[in-house]
Amino acid sequence: MIYEERDRTDMGKLAEIFRGALLLAFAAPGFLMGKNTTRECMKDDDIRLFLGNILLYEIMPASHAEKSAAETTAGGVCGALENAGGGLDMNASFSMALSSVGDTLEMMSRYHEDNGFLPWGLTFGFASLIMTLSGVRRHRPSGEEKDREGEKDGDYYELIREEGPFRADLNEDMMHAFSRLSCDMSGESLAYAALADVEIWGRDLREIPGLEETVAEHLRDLQMLGVREAMILNGKRAREASGL
Repeated sequence: MIYEERDRTDMGKLAEIFRGALLLAFAAPGFLMGKNTTRECMKDDDIRLFLGNILLYEIMPASHAEKSAAETTAGGVCGALENAGGGLDMNASFSMALSSVGDTLEMMSRYHEDNGFLPWGLTFGFASLIMTLSGVRRHRPSGEEKDREGEKDGDYYELIREEGPFRADLNEDMMHAFSRLSCDMSGESLAYAALADVEIWGRDLREIPGLEETVAEHLRDLQMLGVREAMILNGKRAREASGL
């Protein structure tokens, strides 16, 4: 199980929930588009618009927080992700998103209770994360690589994207579980296999009403439309679903 309950102050908890949900929404799409930090993501106009739609129309309403608290928290979290130390790198972003996945899933469920369907943007980010991690591979450095990089720990896992391999310093058990999957699987097969894996999530996520079907649709869009177009589509869906 990759997340656990923690004692937090109310405002601290709200900030942590917002941060985890935001990172779940945009870190993986940003990574797949070649971004290496949250700062780089938020300087991309399409990602920034997507992030704004998800924050305004999904995260803030589904948090059920008072408007003033939600607005203050949202501004603080966005500022930190964009500016603090140049932004978070992708390993930190994925780790934080995954450690908060329980809170984000609860938020998705509240959105569903309020609206009768799951949030388009948050579920898209979740599907993008599944796509990113599926097929992660174990890399075995050669002796020359170990000498050059000062490698002491031996094998490690790599994520694959167009820009080349990316070292994934994430939970090893989770990486092993995702290495059994492939981003080339059909959307339906990948959604079923990933969400059903109790080793990853601590529970069978197919039990969440509508999640398997929605994630499968997003995975098909990622495969057919590409990351940027699928992200833009679901940012628009998030805004239109609000009725605003």
